[in-house]
Amino acid sequence: MQTFVEEKRALGCKYEKEAQIFREMDRVMVEYGVVSPELPRYAVEKWIEKRPNEKRKNQKYRLNFTKRFVSYLQSKGYRAYYPNYSISTRDDSNFTPYIFSNEELSKILNYLGNLTPSRQYPQGHIIWPLLFKTLICCGLRAGEAANLRVKDVDLVNGILLITESKHDKTRQVPVSENLWAEYVIYAQKIHLLSRGENFFFPNARGNAHNISWIYKVFRDALWHSGIPHRGRGYGPRVHDFRHPYVKPTTKNRELSEAPKKKPSKSRNFRGALDNCFELNCGNRCGRNVYGDNKARLFRKSGKDPQGYSKSKGIMLK
Repeated sequence: MQTFVEEKRALGCKYEKEAQIFREMDRVMVEYGVVSPELPRYAVEKWIEKRPNEKRKNQKYRLNFTKRFVSYLQSKGYRAYYPNYSISTRDDSNFTPYIFSNEELSKILNYLGNLTPSRQYPQGHIIWPLLFKTLICCGLRAGEAANLRVKDVDLVNGILLITESKHDKTRQVPVSENLWAEYVIYAQKIHLLSRGENFFFPNARGNAHNISWIYKVFRDALWHSGIPHRGRGYGPRVHDFRHPYVKPTTKNRELSEAPKKKPSKSRNFRGALDNCFELNCGNRCGRNVYGDNKARLFRKSGKDPQGYSKSKGIMLK
């Protein structure tokens, strides 16, 4: 198992989640009496079978992972049973994400904006509001926002560079004018002496926030905002912040173009900036811009918010 993980990592794969699965698989195989480097059929099928309260998606992931490992064992000359079948995830298709209303989002932001300093996290009342505004207004995943570094935040052009994204893809996210102005003020308070490698939303120790801690603050915000939680697996979830972000952008894209006309990327992008709904943080951000495309903000009168300019910008080491 260790050799398989090392080989995958040498090819550029992270294989962090898979390493955790290997530890579980090793424990299960010992319980089934498998101590030699072989995978008999009864052990593989028992390992792959659906577990109580498990979604088909997780079972399918475990099956595909097992197939890759079995193929590796067979290539090394070991005896291993290859499960030559697939699993459908249609059973999970009835999941309905929670769609936050503008009023609910405003309540959450209002609660976070009224946090008070604490001895354990002196800067938390400054960091948490902007972190959640970024999740709501820019459609980032919680892990993407937590792993943002100072060098990834372009305060001159108002662009976020997302490098540690899903499937290791890199993309650029433009920030709306109102939120951009808050980023500038935030950087003056938190990162005036920071270096590029420092996390933009640091925890009390200066490290990246753990996803579970972000979820804890999220649940506190739900409670104080009077938004009920429907239970595990039903939400609301932190990830559901992405749905209100996508919904107005998609709707605008459908309405901005005439029928039978090829969609225009520039029009869609600008329309998303102009027509998306407003919250405490101002206009929602536009669509994410992938690859090497240049993300631009449509500024009023060609001026940056609050007089911020390239010549008078914050110098972050």
